[in-house]
Amino acid sequence: MTFSFQDTLGSVGVIISTVLIQLYGWTGFDPIASLFIAIMIAASVIPLVMDTGRILALDLADRDVVIETALEEVIHLLISYFYRDVLTI
Repeated sequence: MTFSFQDTLGSVGVIISTVLIQLYGWTGFDPIASLFIAIMIAASVIPLVMDTGRILALDLADRDVVIETALEEVIHLLISYFYRDVLTI
């Protein structure tokens, strides 16, 4: 769900709870709408927190092949620079 869609659903929830309070006079609809909005926010934040945690914990399991390739390229560059410097002496 996109943020704008969630924002729209939250606004619709507030409007519906206001209409229900006006119709029935029971103010319990407002906390129910607030709970619904809080659940939507939590559902959208959980993946973000998980991704941030993986980055902070340096979880590189899905990037190990890319990292190995990059390290091999760096080693090859260092070796070629070393041999170039040795041959120019």
